[in-house]
Amino acid sequence: SIGCHGRGFMRGDNPINKIIDIAAGEYFSIALAEDGTVYTWGRNHRGQLGDSTDTERHIPIKVLKGEYTGTTYLGEDQNNKIIKVSLGHSHSIALAEDGTVYNWGRNTDGQLGNNTITHSWVPIRVLTGDYNGINYLGDSPNNKVITIAGGSFFSTAVVEDGTVYNWGQNLTGQIGDSTEVN
Repeated sequence: SIGCHGRGFMRGDNPINKIIDIAAGEYFSIALAEDGTVYTWGRNHRGQLGDSTDTERHIPIKVLKGEYTGTTYLGEDQNNKIIKVSLGHSHSIALAEDGTVYNWGRNTDGQLGNNTITHSWVPIRVLTGDYNGINYLGDSPNNKVITIAGGSFFSTAVVEDGTVYNWGQNLTGQIGDSTEVN
């Protein structure tokens, strides 16, 4: 099971709030509960656990909200739950029900998608880039992001019309734009 009773952490065997998605990164893990909350644990040297620290955690902790619309934690807004999680080498990715994507952790190659190479210790929204949205990837109600994935030092999203968006490290062409430019 995940977590432990008596310390405010959710257990994976809770029949009311089951774990519905998991992923493993480089020395850290992530779990998504049915209620939309996100838990991380393990190595945290680049803020990939999303708790605004670089403290290694040996039990699951809730990810802070960062730029997400909740009060304290990522996924707690029941009108916009987190519905999918993924991990890269040392960055984390979450997809919200409204189609927007949140990344946090290492950003040396632009894998967080905010047009910087600054690490983030809390979730930030991915900018539109080539996506035809308003401000953020997935924010068009007619073409939401439907799935996400993390690569070593890059991130990927697919939108409803089938278009794939990639950002981050591109040393071997993994972004798929026929270049090797991050």
